[in-house]
Amino acid sequence: MGMFDYVHIYVKCPVCGHKLKTFQTKSLENMLEHYKVGDTVNADRIHAYTSCPFCHSFIDIEIKVENGKITDGYDVISVKRSWIVEILKKIGKRVTLTLYVGTSSGWKNVISLDLNNHEAIAVYNVLKKSFPRSPYYRKRNVPAVKGFQAI
Repeated sequence: MGMFDYVHIYVKCPVCGHKLKTFQTKSLENMLEHYKVGDTVNADRIHAYTSCPFCHSFIDIEIKVENGKITDGYDVISVKRSWIVEILKKIGKRVTLTLYVGTSSGWKNVISLDLNNHEAIAVYNVLKKSFPRSPYYRKRNVPAVKGFQAI
């Protein structure tokens, strides 16, 4: 992996609608510089990419440059949906999320939630940060999340 630059432009995630604002690019100087709308650049267009912190989809865009200045115009080049978005799309509009806690000696149902897709992704993001799946945590008998159960 090499150097890149950041471009700060507001883009709506095509998957979940979350507002994205920071993209990486290799179309400019590749010196870890930060550019924003209105900055002068030596490029005809800027290919940039990011991943959505909400739905974890990967988004490629092409930012428009006019008269040597970055504009707020862009075209979406490609979108790769994350596995959680694809699973929820196949399951349907609503899911029941059942949270289990415990150790290898036994699991116990703590709570069941009836969620829509956006709520399920938000809960997944919180649980992922709260209960890492690292072997370190398993060895220390720290409670962990067993996973989603779609009904």
